[in-house]
Amino acid sequence: MQASHEYGHKAIPDKKGEPIRIDDTVKTANEDSLKGTVKDIVETKEEAQRYGARHPQVIIQEEQSGETFVKNPREVRSAEQ
Repeated sequence: MQASHEYGHKAIPDKKGEPIRIDDTVKTANEDSLKGTVKDIVETKEEAQRYGARHPQVIIQEEQSGETFVKNPREVRSAEQ
């Protein structure tokens, strides 16, 4: 699965196949209370290593608490859904 640059911005599909973009608000697919903002979309192995992820195709999410997490985009969904 590749990230899309259709609208001039990085986008990657979430659990429901909807595009996630940088600055979108997302929540954990099974936990409505865990919301955060997408800070980056990692597409290369080098970027993944910089964030401590083993593989690309992850999002960097900043939670409401200020903590930053590396997440599989298929484990989150748009907070607007």
